[in-house]
Amino acid sequence: MTDALIQLSNTDIQALIAGLRSRRVAAPYSELQLSQVLAPSLIQTVAASLAELEIGGFTSDQIAAVLELLEQDRSAGRPTEPPIDLSSSCF
Repeated sequence: MTDALIQLSNTDIQALIAGLRSRRVAAPYSELQLSQVLAPSLIQTVAASLAELEIGGFTSDQIAAVLELLEQDRSAGRPTEPPIDLSSSCF
């Protein structure tokens, strides 16, 4: 269910982080709260994802920290690995 959070755009992640940090979005996570920071098409799945994390013991601050890590990972991108050099030697 947390796939909904991974599929958010960076702008949506930033808005959700701001909502969580300012306490405009807090447990129990309602669709009304989320409507302040997200597009209507995202609200239901994100609310379910947040509720799942809450049931797992995550606080609002912890969820915000996870989202910040997700955003930083996206921003940094994955470094490209050096190509594999396949060479053969003849004996």
